[in-house]
Amino acid sequence: MNKQYLCSTSDLNKTQAKGVTLTQEHADDIHIIVLKQQEHFYAYLNKCPHRNIQLEWNKDEFFDESGSFLHCFTHGALFLPKTGECIAGPCQFQSLEKVPIFIEDDTIYCDPERGFSCED
Repeated sequence: MNKQYLCSTSDLNKTQAKGVTLTQEHADDIHIIVLKQQEHFYAYLNKCPHRNIQLEWNKDEFFDESGSFLHCFTHGALFLPKTGECIAGPCQFQSLEKVPIFIEDDTIYCDPERGFSCED
């Protein structure tokens, strides 16, 4: 297992997301969005399926004005926070790639060796 620290559970409130970059020795960096919805935590690759670009313009600003949807600020796509499914915009019916996460002692981790599109 290649356990990689993402953030503490206390770093996220009920409507907040955090961008995390995992630096790899012999590969490209991996950009991840970690978020909390009610009492559940989710993580996705920070990559819009429309153009493979990061979603936010400013650091850790991933939600639309209503705070209800993840928002690609370049093309306006809206994504459901709990599933990553695009419900509006140029990549409608596609989804963000899920990052399997696990929590130990109030700390959120992922394992990049497990891949990113599988289900927990």
